[in-house]
Amino acid sequence: MNRLKKAARLLAALLMIAMIAGCSSVKFEPTVSSIYVDKDGTVFGADIESFDNSSFTEERYKEEDLKAFVEDEVKAYNQEKAGIAEAYEPEEKEKNDDSEPLPVSISSLTVEENTAKLILKYANCDDYLAFTKADDTVTGILFANAAQASEADLFPADLVDAKGQAVDTAKYAGSDKAFVVSVIGTTQLIVNGKIIGASGSVEIVDDHTANINSEEAVSVLFK
Repeated sequence: MNRLKKAARLLAALLMIAMIAGCSSVKFEPTVSSIYVDKDGTVFGADIESFDNSSFTEERYKEEDLKAFVEDEVKAYNQEKAGIAEAYEPEEKEKNDDSEPLPVSISSLTVEENTAKLILKYANCDDYLAFTKADDTVTGILFANAAQASEADLFPADLVDAKGQAVDTAKYAGSDKAFVVSVIGTTQLIVNGKIIGASGSVEIVDDHTANINSEEAVSVLFK
């Protein structure tokens, strides 16, 4: 944990020059609470919870109340962080609009079949951690391309693939086309790319998905 925090400032600075343009190729369609990390460092977080009032004599939850609460929380965070009290990114931006994205924005919020699904978009890992600090499910997350991770002494050496075979990580260490996500906590991680390998305690579910449950930093390498 200390090692992860020690490198956070360096990686935050490196990330500013690491943004990679392009559209997502792996869709984020979560069925459980999870995290999605794009190749530009953008993070999406999905919270999926029961919204069932059927066992109560009076309705405890209302969709409009949930929406208003989330909007207020997001606006307050963005106001404090960026001086912009908005909860949603503009639907369309002008071609020459190079303004920074909101630190946090609501991607979608639905209540269907007694289940509430909230997806928030975070500009980077720091905003994800700051906004979700009351939730101890994930207590650490960092993103960098492999070259940056190597420079910050965070590039993982011991990774295995989905079959449990050791990955030759040396050939990716200097690459800006491979990416590392380090996580502390319990979550399902989905990446916009193909997983090359992960720490031994990580369960690789498929090419894009890994289940993480660790009190120490574990890593997923993808391209």
